[in-house]
Amino acid sequence: SRSLYVPFGFTAACKCNGHADTCHFDMDAWLASGNRSGGVCDNCQHNTEGQHCQRCKAGFYRDLRRPPLSSLPTACACHPLGSASLPLAPGAFCDPSTGDCPCKAGVAGPRCDRCLPGYWGLGPHGCRPCHCARRCDPLTGDCLSG
Repeated sequence: SRSLYVPFGFTAACKCNGHADTCHFDMDAWLASGNRSGGVCDNCQHNTEGQHCQRCKAGFYRDLRRPPLSSLPTACACHPLGSASLPLAPGAFCDPSTGDCPCKAGVAGPRCDRCLPGYWGLGPHGCRPCHCARRCDPLTGDCLSG
């Protein structure tokens, strides 16, 4: 990255949302922003990343209803059997703003920890469909009456 010329009036003040102590000027960032911001934060902390440490790292989320400085990223709590990775964002384990996990087939819940109604047997491939006229036990698949 080019970092030789510092535009007149650029200050070293970092806009890192309280997640980095230093930043540096980057000409490519300056040009990409339309000559508005060339500061790039160094060594983002608290499980954040991005030019201004404004995003959670993959595998973490932040409650977006709260200001960035008052809410640190929280580790995703996706069920290891029921959750799936997002196909468009490899390595992303949950929604970065809600913490909701992407579920495998037949699986439900924000953490993907239970079978949908009409499914049973949470396992490595999700939940299996019930073969009953009505409902089945979510653990055994045995048909239930009523």
